Amino acid sequence: AVHQLSFSPLQLDPKFYAYGSLPFYVTRAVCSLLGNAFPWFLSWDGILLTGRVLSAAWGSLACVLLALLGRRLFGERAGLLAGLFLAGAVFHVQNSHFATNDVPLATLVLATFLLLARALDRGTAGAFLLAGAVAGLALATKASAATLLLPLGLAPLLLYARTRRAYDLFASAAAAGLGFVVAYLVGQPYAILAWRDFLAGVGEQGRMVRNAGTVPYTNQYVGVPKVLYDLKELVFWGLGPALGLAALAGVAGRLRALFRDRDPREILLWSWAVPFFAVTASFDVKFPRYLLPLYPALLLAAGWLLAARDEEARWRTLTRRTVLVLSGTYLLAFLSI
Repeated sequence: AVHQLSFSPLQLDPKFYAYGSLPFYVTRAVCSLLGNAFPWFLSWDGILLTGRVLSAAWGSLACVLLALLGRRLFGERAGLLAGLFLAGAVFHVQNSHFATNDVPLATLVLATFLLLARALDRGTAGAFLLAGAVAGLALATKASAATLLLPLGLAPLLLYARTRRAYDLFASAAAAGLGFVVAYLVGQPYAILAWRDFLAGVGEQGRMVRNAGTVPYTNQYVGVPKVLYDLKELVFWGLGPALGLAALAGVAGRLRALFRDRDPREILLWSWAVPFFAVTASFDVKFPRYLLPLYPALLLAAGWLLAARDEEARWRTLTRRTVLVLSGTYLLAFLSI
């Protein structure tokens, strides 16, 4: 898909719609720029390796964004810890070595929530426009980002609940919607220009994930239990047992605290994360990378749980160090395979 794209002459139709085209455009743009000086970057190998380097850059950016979001929601210690957890998360590190769309998707989803939190704090149309634009770019990366429409639609309502001004509701909703649509069409123009092929490609993927065994590479998922299988893969292979259990415990704690704290910024996060997990876990086909966009939210909860506080600091410090050591060991062991 990337190899057949061109900026001169202009040819931006990837003719492949199982995934969004934005990462293809980014990879092709970087290769074209470097190819002016080093023609190797225009070769098959050059494009492939450039895509992998860009994936690592997307993954590294996600760690920074998670630390910033954590600082905004739970304080600096929890944010730094969450970013560190993501930097050592086995499956996130592994996928950051490959030119797939899931790592850019996770990064853009994370950026969306950071910008939505900022938009709620500022309450300006410009802030909502930017948050909507990044959400649109996420959808231009992979169709599963359509679930971001939930928090994107909820955010103006939460702003209105605070200000009680109709103008804020309509201005923020219009700005977020405008940013979303424009950015999506910039990142995936052939959703309109080749809409029949686009819908056919997305529909084919939708049928595949809901019917294990219809294509050979999904045979291993025939008959696997839903939800429990997803959680097992996440804990044992996605994050590692220590970090995985800490993340699940943190999620349980934050969902319980959410009814008490009612922080609108965090409400947005879980209004997406819970439905996203429910929809993805309902699929017959369960490639673990489908849940990768959820990892930052899980590790944010783990960071909150293990950030030392007051009288509980001693056991949290011990647990935090244990999780970090075990997760680092697990990562090194996994990378040595």
